[in-house]
Amino acid sequence: MKPITLGGLALVLWALSASPARAQDTFDDLARRIHEGQQVIVIDQLGVKTQGRVATLSPGTLVVSAALPRTFAPSDVREVRKPDRLWDGAVAGAAVGVIPAVLIGVFDCDGCVSGWLAALSIGTGAGRGTDA
Repeated sequence: MKPITLGGLALVLWALSASPARAQDTFDDLARRIHEGQQVIVIDQLGVKTQGRVATLSPGTLVVSAALPRTFAPSDVREVRKPDRLWDGAVAGAAVGVIPAVLIGVFDCDGCVSGWLAALSIGTGAGRGTDA
């Protein structure tokens, strides 16, 4: 594997990472990112997380169906994001774990498969652990 290929992979992973939607005065921008029925996590101004499905979304109101439906005004919301997938942390961690192996030349060694696997495994585990 060539370092340039790994750099390209890192660039693709960075570009594909989803950034959380942040509400402002209205939910107009949010309406382009999420839709009714979609799973979301809403973090209010106090830091309380509510996870559920979008029941209603209008410029002035976001209703999330959770154990109890919650209604949010744009000023109440600090962040709205989609639930995270565990595998994306594992992939990012694996990429980060392989970078040091490339830099120290593990891949140039014919009998160093165990070093490559160790770097990949440690990175995958660390990425999944921090993402969970």
